[in-house]
Amino acid sequence: MNDFFLRDTFFIDQKAWSVGEFFRIFDEEGKQIGSIKESLPALNFIFSLIVPKDKLPFTIQLKDEADNVLATVDKKLFTFSRKVDIKNSDDNKIGAIKRKDFLFETSYNIYGPDDSIIGTIVNDVYSSDIKVTDNEQKNLATIHRKWDNSMSQIFCDADQYKLTVSSRVSDPDLRMVIITAASVIDGIRRRMPSWKSRKTTLADSQANMKALKTFIELILKIIKQLSSK
Repeated sequence: MNDFFLRDTFFIDQKAWSVGEFFRIFDEEGKQIGSIKESLPALNFIFSLIVPKDKLPFTIQLKDEADNVLATVDKKLFTFSRKVDIKNSDDNKIGAIKRKDFLFETSYNIYGPDDSIIGTIVNDVYSSDIKVTDNEQKNLATIHRKWDNSMSQIFCDADQYKLTVSSRVSDPDLRMVIITAASVIDGIRRRMPSWKSRKTTLADSQANMKALKTFIELILKIIKQLSSK
């Protein structure tokens, strides 16, 4: 297992003005130890005009400080399941994340390589923290949405998170899945909207389709006018 996953504390900072979602990962001393980078297919803009947001493809990569890929979360185009696979650096599946919607909250099940649920990511309604718990509701990790003052004074970009992993998570494979899932959960949340926004997303797609049709008709009209001269 890469030394990156042996740590218990990660500071995650979104880099402002970046193409796609890009987060830098730091240790407790402020040294950058990795990054989270989202890549989208070249035709994603065209897809977004006709396909609901939660059906669009995306790839989120967790990398070390040398830009080596440690883990990947990948969603294919037109995948109707809300489960996305987690793969290691050898492109082998080591787990998965699946979104669950409740009446007033959204949570995410974390799956192991055998497709069994090993944990859940859920908002703590009494604080700004996001908890990662096992099947017995024991803490595996905590995502703090605000850094402590010492780290906040060093960085001043967009979203900032502090990820603390419990020492109970000692199994190497489990640790890799938990850290990857907790690290990239913000990117997954942005790319897979909840059921509450799906009607809006569909309406937006239909409006975009009409706009695309109007745009194509305008281009064809211009081409016709130019060719007649």
